[in-house]
Amino acid sequence: MEEKIEIVVKPRLLGSIGRSWDGPLSQMSPLLYEIEGQSSPDKKALAEAGICDKNGAILQSVRPAIEVLATAKAFSRIYFTKSPGNIFEYIVYMTPDGRTASIINEAGDQRINYPALTEPVFVGIGQMLGTSDISNCEFGVDLTAGEALVFSAMMDHQRRAFLRALADDKEQVPVLIEMDKIAPIVSEGETDYQKFVSILREMLDIRGTFMVEIVPGALDGLVSKGLVKKEGKLWSLTGPALLLSRRFLILERYLTMTAGHFDNENKLGLTGLTCIQSGINDILMIEATKASARLETISSARLLDYLGAFMTPGQLTWPSQSTPRVSLGSKRP
Repeated sequence: MEEKIEIVVKPRLLGSIGRSWDGPLSQMSPLLYEIEGQSSPDKKALAEAGICDKNGAILQSVRPAIEVLATAKAFSRIYFTKSPGNIFEYIVYMTPDGRTASIINEAGDQRINYPALTEPVFVGIGQMLGTSDISNCEFGVDLTAGEALVFSAMMDHQRRAFLRALADDKEQVPVLIEMDKIAPIVSEGETDYQKFVSILREMLDIRGTFMVEIVPGALDGLVSKGLVKKEGKLWSLTGPALLLSRRFLILERYLTMTAGHFDNENKLGLTGLTCIQSGINDILMIEATKASARLETISSARLLDYLGAFMTPGQLTWPSQSTPRVSLGSKRP
């Protein structure tokens, strides 16, 4: 049985551990952590943490964990906002031969576990998400970047109207919007993660003022996909898009999964997705590039299956440098 190792250190010591490592560091190693003005390892702090001897040599008792962090060729990262200001970060590092070590960011400390502390983390996230095979809203669409921004602006506009009607004890009805009112919603200043448009702007890497000229074409595209309808000079959400906005009035939790992998030519492939949760049966998964976005509702049970695949070596395979495939054969860890 593989011996378990646990180390708790401050982030600043990660670079010291890296400078104490007696071999090359992978480009994705967390031990590349740099602090301005620090060029040599803090031998005293490393000795007090039980990582090195007084001469700065890494102890054999923790070496297997440090070796994985130093030589990792793949990683999976989960960033989970449980509530405002309450953020959980978990990263699994993997070697080509399947060894793993994990880092949990806990109140400013870095908790390192070897092998990766996958199962208890998975169970804890499952407790937060809830477990159900049911999704209240069946929704799935592929959008261009412009369509995604315009759609998210109309979603936010409709959500505000629903919430206002609820507060005023009025009927919740589809709200109409003029075309020239859409661009200002997309261009609203500060990031607010209660707004779909803020989330999509960040995922699509859109900076600065929104380009007003793409709104007409984006609206036409949304009409063709059955998400928007036109009445005279006014536009509104329709069908599944209207139901989606009603189900996601308050955005409760956010979970981002990212995976990276170096191939044999040392080229990095990345994949990732973001999930927004409004309730146990209301989860929206978003996958985005700079040019497009995929929005799809999923059940919490399916999301947990994806988490299991991201956390487990061999479940996430890479048929090409940029297009990974998730295998859900054995599902959860």
